[in-house]
Amino acid sequence: MSTPPRARLVEDREEVAVRLRRLRRDCRSRIRDLNIPLPFDIGVFCADLARQRGRPLHLQPISGLTSPGAPSGMWLATDTADHIFFEQDTSPLHHDHIILHEVGHMLCEHNQLALDEARTAFRAIGSVDPARVRSLLPRIRYNQYEEQQAEMIATLILEDIGRIPAPSPLTGFIAGLEAGIGYHRSAE
Repeated sequence: MSTPPRARLVEDREEVAVRLRRLRRDCRSRIRDLNIPLPFDIGVFCADLARQRGRPLHLQPISGLTSPGAPSGMWLATDTADHIFFEQDTSPLHHDHIILHEVGHMLCEHNQLALDEARTAFRAIGSVDPARVRSLLPRIRYNQYEEQQAEMIATLILEDIGRIPAPSPLTGFIAGLEAGIGYHRSAE
């Protein structure tokens, strides 16, 4: 006898909730030892992260980086430094989110451009020509789980600094009241 569709939907939701909790725990452990400045400043945060990693981290804003379907940021690792290219023509929250998402890829060591390819790509970029960076973006591929990790790391840091609310365990009417009064839970 097959499982009724409603039962499968409940099982799927429970399975997704378990995976999401596991992902949050994994990502929380990856950021546990980071020094997150309060008040938050992305430049200070990245400078401290570079010191912790023992290698320079260069933030390189580029105007007009994004186009439909293209990433709004990119991390390139060379043998001597990390480079995060990001769309500069966006809101401050989105700006920080893009950079923190790329930091998530760094912390999880997701770089799919092989080191030799990254060196070649960086040499080709040279003086940070925006057109060249845009041409490299479609070559960057992460699997779905890697994207979820990077996104979760960015989300957890933004929750920690109070820029976005932590998820509520409440549902329904009570959750609506909580959101309506602007209550922000602190991150776990």
